[in-house]
Amino acid sequence: VNYLTKLKLSCVSVGVITLLGTNLSYSVNVDKIMKSAVGVWLFDEGTGKKAKDISGEGNHGELVKNPEW
Repeated sequence: VNYLTKLKLSCVSVGVITLLGTNLSYSVNVDKIMKSAVGVWLFDEGTGKKAKDISGEGNHGELVKNPEW
C-alpha cells in the first residue's frame, strides 16, 4: 500500500471515529454566529441580480450571468 492510500485510509478512519464519538443532537448558537459574521446571504430574493446581506454589515452581493430563481 502506497503512502497516499495510507493517508486516505487514515483520514477516513479519523472521520468515522469522530462521527461515532460526536453527539448527533448538535445545536448551534445562531446569535453568536450572527454577531461575528461579516456577511450572510440567503439567496432567497426570488428575482433580480442582488443578494442581500442580512448580517447588518451591508455587504450585499451582485449576482452575475443571469441567475435563475
